[in-house]
Amino acid sequence: MIFDQHRFIVPLVFIGFVLLLYGQALTFGYVNLDEDELITQRQSFLKDLRNIPAMFTHDVSYPNRVSPFYRPVLTLTFVWDAIVGGGNKVFAHLTSIVLHAIAVLLVWRLFIAIGFTRLKSFFVSLLFAAHPALVQATAWVPGRNDTLVAIFVLAACVS
Repeated sequence: MIFDQHRFIVPLVFIGFVLLLYGQALTFGYVNLDEDELITQRQSFLKDLRNIPAMFTHDVSYPNRVSPFYRPVLTLTFVWDAIVGGGNKVFAHLTSIVLHAIAVLLVWRLFIAIGFTRLKSFFVSLLFAAHPALVQATAWVPGRNDTLVAIFVLAACVS
């Protein structure tokens, strides 16, 4: 079967499928609601690596106080976007798409691990990739928080 002969074909298909579905998001701007407060107004904070400890002691939107929106890993992905991508909106959307592709790959690995055939796992993963409930997690930059949760949960289940 093609899955066994070509080790990288399935991950490449998933990545291509996710890019095909969500590549349009690369042309999206920010919503200027959460993104404005969480990303655009905080570029100097996000680009300064000395602020990383503060990300683990304060919440996402208010770096000098604690509120219920404590998301240090989400903030670290914004740091990645700010430093590596220069705060570019296209790069931020690309990060979200890559994270979604990682989640799709982990879904595939999970279904294989629980005993599904590679073919069934493949199609279930494609369904996961395309499911409409995942659009905001991929197309809306702060929505990547849902994708990050999925990645951590799926990785814990697969390992």
